Amino acid sequence: MKITLIFPPHWAPYQPYLSLPVLTALLRREGHSVTQRDINIECVDYFTSTAVQRDMFRKIMARLKYLRTLQNRSEEEELEMTCLSRWEGSEDIIRQARVSKEIMRDSNRFFDFDLYKLSSCALLEAYHIFGDAYFPTLLDFYYLRQKYSAYSTKGIIDAMNDPENNLYYEYFQKVTIPSLKVEQSDFYGISISGFTQMIPAMTLASMIKKNFPEAHICIGGNVVTRVGTRLLPSSPLFDFFDSIILYEGEVAIVELLKALEKNKTLESVPNIIYKNKDGKLIFNETITTPDINLLPAPDFQGLPLDKYFSPFKIASILSARGCYWNKCAFCQHRYTYRGKYRPRDIKLVIDDIESMSREGFKYFSFCDEAIPPKRLEDIARGILDRKLDIIWEAYARVDKSLDLPLAKLLFSAGCRMLSFGLESASPRLLELMSKGHNIEDFQEVLGYTSEAGIWNYAWFFTGFPSETEEEARLTVDFILRNQTKVHSATPNAVFGLEEYTDIVKNPDKYFLKEIKPIEGQDLAFVYDYTVKSGLSPEEARKLSNELCIKLLNEHKEGAAIANLSRIHQLLYVERYGNQ
Repeated sequence: MKITLIFPPHWAPYQPYLSLPVLTALLRREGHSVTQRDINIECVDYFTSTAVQRDMFRKIMARLKYLRTLQNRSEEEELEMTCLSRWEGSEDIIRQARVSKEIMRDSNRFFDFDLYKLSSCALLEAYHIFGDAYFPTLLDFYYLRQKYSAYSTKGIIDAMNDPENNLYYEYFQKVTIPSLKVEQSDFYGISISGFTQMIPAMTLASMIKKNFPEAHICIGGNVVTRVGTRLLPSSPLFDFFDSIILYEGEVAIVELLKALEKNKTLESVPNIIYKNKDGKLIFNETITTPDINLLPAPDFQGLPLDKYFSPFKIASILSARGCYWNKCAFCQHRYTYRGKYRPRDIKLVIDDIESMSREGFKYFSFCDEAIPPKRLEDIARGILDRKLDIIWEAYARVDKSLDLPLAKLLFSAGCRMLSFGLESASPRLLELMSKGHNIEDFQEVLGYTSEAGIWNYAWFFTGFPSETEEEARLTVDFILRNQTKVHSATPNAVFGLEEYTDIVKNPDKYFLKEIKPIEGQDLAFVYDYTVKSGLSPEEARKLSNELCIKLLNEHKEGAAIANLSRIHQLLYVERYGNQ
């Protein structure tokens, strides 16, 4: 069976997302002909080209000219005119995107930090030009907000019925669909990891359905897993695809393809929602997970690795699925992975790395929720035993067994960056969150990793229920006092109350007064809420912005925080060291 796997916009442009290479490897081993398409990076490369930037610029100028002819402009038109007028006299910027892409992909010029900053800003402006051509769209490397909400079924349908205000519609129609017609497939799988991809993914799915009506279209991914059952008992979105795979998709997609090849019903396929011959949506509630030790190494063959905004090929890799701690009050990953921690055999992990190294990958990003210290040690020893010349980064928890000798071992095996969940410097909040560490442990462990030469990245957020302003400021002050250990941090994150978390299950424990769905967002898996004490959500947002500015201004690596993606920080640390 001919299969095309698609990763749609809108997503960060620095490295391939892991879902397609994982499924591609499995399906090719099963004997299928698989084409994997990162439509996200294809589109980014297209709209940052000089020709397209010029077209977008002309579109903006034509719209601005029209707005100025209006005698009685609405408030929205006044705002649009103000936004678009900033591009007047800036035509030179449309040529900078091409050069900036070349710098991002150049292994020498990339490490000239002044050039890097200029290039990053120029590419960001290219994104802004693209967005302003579809005003009121807002977008950057990570973020996308269009006229219509991606969190609502109605918003998605409205966007698909309004091509003029659907950011990727024209690109899909002119570029993607013609390219898919060159070699048509029997099966199209679309991986949706974030809500920034929802409208583009549904738009593309509808076009594929229209142009290839005999093909089976299946969607899956993190967001789909979390919202899929909300489409029951019926949803107009199911007009654009044929099935949904929930949770981990390896077993389900193999069984789905077997059923389709044999023209059998889908009632025995696990993990899926599908439409039966009577048009009724059926949820097969038999949930299966793959044996992680039976899966092949990710296969990146066919992806345009030269188009990403990085000078080297960077591979993502999973050494385990699920979280070995699995207790944090705010985390919903236990739902996605069904609450199970399943580590892959260390020998197989090292085999995977060695296999990808032979394909030209030197830089690796572990996507595990967190790797236990003993497992980090085993991975490091495996890398050293096979004399693999690689550089890597991973997520870790603060654990006192991560001592100085282990930190030095990790560094010797190529580890240059570890990301830790600080979340807060308040002892009260750390206990309430069930983080399992105290602030003294955090200082001690990050002191060891820093001394070993590893760059420490810290995640934190503002506005955990009952957090006070004093406690929020305490966290940023802690980071600033420990700059030699906390080398960079999340610049601006605000707490969001997500379903399937312990907080939602036990609101009284977390000082919540009321929890309610966000009005008009039937697909959103975050909630509106009010608190009995501490910062309100609005107060947390305002304070978070203030603390972000403070962090950027007072942290000695503020420039790195502001201008480098986390994966680019890894590349810079490998070149220049953590001090």
